Amino acid sequence: MNLLFFPTLPGLTYTSLKTPEFNTLVMSSPNRSEVRIQQTINPVWTWTLIYDFLHDFFWGGYSAVSELRSLMGFFTQVGGKAQPFLYQDPDDYSVGPALSTAAWTANTSVLLGQGILDSANHWQLVTTAGISGSTIPTFNDSGGTTGDGTAVWTDQGAYTSAGFPNTFLAGLSLVTDGKGNWYSPIQRTLDGIFFEDITDLNGTIAVYLNGVAQTDFDYSIGGPGGLLTPSRSYMGLYIQWVNGTWPGLPRWETSDWALGAELIDPAGHIQKAITAGHSGMTIPNFNDSGGTTVDGSVVWQDEGYNPSPVGPVSVAFNFYFRVRFDSDMQDFEKFAGTGSASGFAPAGQGSGIWTIGGSEAQNGTGTLKLTTARPLPL
Repeated sequence: MNLLFFPTLPGLTYTSLKTPEFNTLVMSSPNRSEVRIQQTINPVWTWTLIYDFLHDFFWGGYSAVSELRSLMGFFTQVGGKAQPFLYQDPDDYSVGPALSTAAWTANTSVLLGQGILDSANHWQLVTTAGISGSTIPTFNDSGGTTGDGTAVWTDQGAYTSAGFPNTFLAGLSLVTDGKGNWYSPIQRTLDGIFFEDITDLNGTIAVYLNGVAQTDFDYSIGGPGGLLTPSRSYMGLYIQWVNGTWPGLPRWETSDWALGAELIDPAGHIQKAITAGHSGMTIPNFNDSGGTTVDGSVVWQDEGYNPSPVGPVSVAFNFYFRVRFDSDMQDFEKFAGTGSASGFAPAGQGSGIWTIGGSEAQNGTGTLKLTTARPLPL
């Protein structure tokens, strides 16, 4: 089921509340000693929205739909709190890339897109690749550039615990399946402390290693659901480093193999050619115990498991929150009438200005609330 998108409408005002909620089971003994069991890992989020005004007349003729009727239509379409939909939090909708943990080093090749934090806690990004100088430069922390040997850095601004504008740290842990395949769960982080699963991605994922964008390495996105279509991306997505070490290694094929060539075998081991030649017609049973394998005229030496990537892995992506309305009932209050005679609305096509818990609200129950909706497993 493709999910609907919550409409973006004018009139949304302050105060806007965003509440994380957990479910902790507390068991208490007669002497008041307590055992607490955390029932949920990811929080349930609740957004409390106030609309100071929703126009109920048609801008620009009969073809447009009024703001009030757009929101009323959406509320009735999803059946109140019956059906989930996608909500883009205006302040929290993107992740990454993560910062590099590498410090500046002298006489070192730096790649385009690589970054570091300077001594003033500013993020400096390589905008011209090259070799760094012999001494650390005085970085420009006013939004300008800094020459460093043959490289050029560009100041991206001061880093705070909240990240840069519209971004959050996104360092990913690495786990292995015991066969040389390493996985990086795709998650968002809050302040680099709490890792939370994402249910619905919006667009593509950019992958970074130690703050450097990865474009030439072979990885794949795995897990349930699709990736590019919102409402079809579920928790459990991951990056899989399936093609060997950094850089990626090829799989076996019938071909000529040079002395010292390496490949990744089906068990995730690196095999190195210690005798050059032409491989056989079918893939051999590779020795994964440190020994050798004869393959046509090639001899392979087992080098052990494919190592994990070196340095923190991170990603950059946009996302939606999957939510429901918190209630089956919603109050809309009309606080001003315009009338067709005012020239705002064609005759019989609606008039008035409405509110949901805004400054003009008098009798309604008030705010509009959205709450997290967990996706069902596939």
